[in-house]
Amino acid sequence: MNVKNGIMKFMNKHTSGPWLVGPQQSVTSRGWSISDKNGNRLAFVIGEQSPELQANARLIAAAPDLLAALMLAKDMMIANDLSLPRTFEVIDEAIAKAKGSDE
Repeated sequence: MNVKNGIMKFMNKHTSGPWLVGPQQSVTSRGWSISDKNGNRLAFVIGEQSPELQANARLIAAAPDLLAALMLAKDMMIANDLSLPRTFEVIDEAIAKAKGSDE
């Protein structure tokens, strides 16, 4: 964790966004592929190309943006001295889950 101007900054270990969703079809699998901005495949959601699987793939692809938004929201709450203990708890749990740590 890095602190600048009293606002906490977290160092990312994941591939930076944006992540993109596209159809995946090969001889062995069908579904949705999640790729980085350079076209490198990061993950697959395998199965029929249904709206539900596409929604799951979009949620996975949104992960870097959602994590950044949560961290920004927390930073802004701290900077503005907002005391919302349950909200901080939920945000901290989600950030820890995304980062694979117990922050």
